Amino acid sequence: MSTFTLRLTPEWERGFFLAPEMRDLVELHTVTLAGAAAADAPHPSRPTKEHWNTVRRSITPHLALDRDGWYGQVVVEADARMRHAMLLERGWGDGQGRKYARWYLKRALERQRIE
Repeated sequence: MSTFTLRLTPEWERGFFLAPEMRDLVELHTVTLAGAAAADAPHPSRPTKEHWNTVRRSITPHLALDRDGWYGQVVVEADARMRHAMLLERGWGDGQGRKYARWYLKRALERQRIE
């Protein structure tokens, strides 16, 4: 009978999160989440053509590496001229006090979560 001792150091997961396979996995889920957010993004009811300022064009996935490993971000409004996308997500009020919002990013996150 052999004896096995498992020793976990405080940084045991760092090598795992720095692996190239982890980058591929993070990229897959980040691109999937960005696609779901773009699919749920508001669009005109009768589109005539794609404009430069549509919300769907302003949702992009980004990958980054820090000292703890790979992580992914879904960036909305990388262009400073695209301020309306977050108004559509967070909501706004009109003169009579009614609240309007679409919550397309929240719906995309809820669909992609793992339970």
